[in-house]
Amino acid sequence: MSTTVRSTNRIRIGGLLGGIMMLIIGSGVLFFGLQLRTWTQNEIAAMLPAEGRVVDVVSRTTAAYDASFYPVVEFRTADGEVIRFESGTGGDPPEYRVGDAVRVYYDPQAPQSAMIDSWKRWAPPLALIGVGGVAALIGVIGVFNALAASLSWGWGALPGNVLRALMITVVGLGILFLGWQWYASRQSRVAAMLSTQGEVVDVVSRSTLSDGRTRTYLYPVVEFRTAEGEVIRFQGSSGSNPPEYRVGDTVRVRYDPHIPQSAVIDSWWDVLMPLIIVIAIGGSLTLVGIARLRSALAVLRQ
Repeated sequence: MSTTVRSTNRIRIGGLLGGIMMLIIGSGVLFFGLQLRTWTQNEIAAMLPAEGRVVDVVSRTTAAYDASFYPVVEFRTADGEVIRFESGTGGDPPEYRVGDAVRVYYDPQAPQSAMIDSWKRWAPPLALIGVGGVAALIGVIGVFNALAASLSWGWGALPGNVLRALMITVVGLGILFLGWQWYASRQSRVAAMLSTQGEVVDVVSRSTLSDGRTRTYLYPVVEFRTAEGEVIRFQGSSGSNPPEYRVGDTVRVRYDPHIPQSAVIDSWWDVLMPLIIVIAIGGSLTLVGIARLRSALAVLRQ
């Protein structure tokens, strides 16, 4: 057997083993992500919801001298006990301000271990599912490529342009999957809310510093009445400049009957815009990948 043949066989075997290893690692990460998501769902299902309010924002500095701001939240349990806790998730700039109303989940047996209901709670399992799924698919492609070369399936090893097209397609499909998971989770929460009519009673401005420039956005303050007759006032989560709403405008409001202070304006922008962005990015990558894959495979058939 010539040196060239031995070298080629070693490369093929290495590619096969590498693909198998990537498939095993990716499947393991994917499985752990799915298990973590199930564990998070079960944990939240065993907790009770409550209305909380941010009473303080504390800063903590890491060893690298990076500061993060953590909200301190106070809420009342079903038994009337007042609990105060510091959130385990911080940010810079701070995500919350003193006075903000937040949704809280707590264990009735250990209310001090309460947590803010935030999308960040779902970030670790979704990230693991995405990374594991992509890694597993890369492993499948690697195994397929090695087998194609070893078993002489017509075209031999897949050319680089085919592999790149498959990679783009896989990444696009992964983004679409994660986006759909986020949207389904959000819609399940929205479906549990009640709908009513509210009125814009104020428009407040908030300034942020971005790229060395100060940008000012205007946020609506909405007032509505719950089914029990309680008057609630809240600030919308989306701002714009010029303002989207004016004082006196009538808006549809969705609120959790257990925590009406966490109400949101029933706006297509808040509900659909994140999904549209994800579909645009993931769909574009998927379509580009499929188009390149078809083109590359057409060349191989010639």
